Amino acid sequence: MSENKKEGRASSTFLLTIRWIIFICFLLLFVTMIGRSLSKVYYTRHIVIEVTDKAVKDDKYMIYGKTITKDRLPKSYEITDSFLAERFDSSDLYGEIEIGKTYEMIVGGNRVPFMSWYPNIYEVLPIMVLEDETETEEIVIYD
Repeated sequence: MSENKKEGRASSTFLLTIRWIIFICFLLLFVTMIGRSLSKVYYTRHIVIEVTDKAVKDDKYMIYGKTITKDRLPKSYEITDSFLAERFDSSDLYGEIEIGKTYEMIVGGNRVPFMSWYPNIYEVLPIMVLEDETETEEIVIYD
């Protein structure tokens, strides 16, 4: 009978440990999602990119572009509504962006490739980029 009590205690300890592990995993997931939402709203910056493509991927409006530098690095961004940023016009903003044009954008958040997270575009300002053939620098003129 004492062996049954030991097995029962071991089984109950094992189940308690499993419950704690599951609880901690859900807590970490919750904190990560809240952190991502806050990062996308409060960590904003200005960027300048030339739009090379647009697409809809997993219910997200995606904008693909290249940086306006010598490197011409490819970048990916999303346009989604945000309750925290009080923005609910992602479809309208997506429609305004044209392939082949250069824009100054206000974006929030970071790219996390293994989670398929992209910076969110909040504002778009079209600009013209003029290249001076005698200089290696680019001149940016705002419309």
